[in-house]
Amino acid sequence: MPPMLRSLALLALSLSPVALAGDISPDTAAKVTRERTKALEEVNQKYGNKKSSELSSEERRQMIKDQAEAVAKVLDKNGVDAKDFAHYEAKASKEDRAAAAASGKAMDQKEADDKKAADEKKKAKSVETSNGVIIERGIDPKDLPPGGPPAQKGGKGGHR
Repeated sequence: MPPMLRSLALLALSLSPVALAGDISPDTAAKVTRERTKALEEVNQKYGNKKSSELSSEERRQMIKDQAEAVAKVLDKNGVDAKDFAHYEAKASKEDRAAAAASGKAMDQKEADDKKAADEKKKAKSVETSNGVIIERGIDPKDLPPGGPPAQKGGKGGHR
């Protein structure tokens, strides 16, 4: 193989997607760290939030396997190689760590705002109308007296 062609082949190999995956941004790192933490919490909840010393050998072995699978799913979902991410975490500068922390806080704030908006939307829908009468959710229509809700006194069409 001619030297020029060989150097082009080496250049092409060095620019493969795996080599480019080493460039992890602080935003990506924050997202991966956040999702990894949630995935590990789910695995711990699956095992009753017990310490590893409280589990049997088989349970401990399965828990470790489940944790590894959860972390691998998070890394694959975000397109990050485990080795590159470990290298990033070990070699990140103070500025990168601060940027990742700020990005993580922004993600937490956005999630909290979304949850609050969803709760308010749910609360706004907690009142519905049925045959022109406002019924709050939580009141079972079966609990109402036969013939519908009791009539209010003093309104139009009252008793004569």
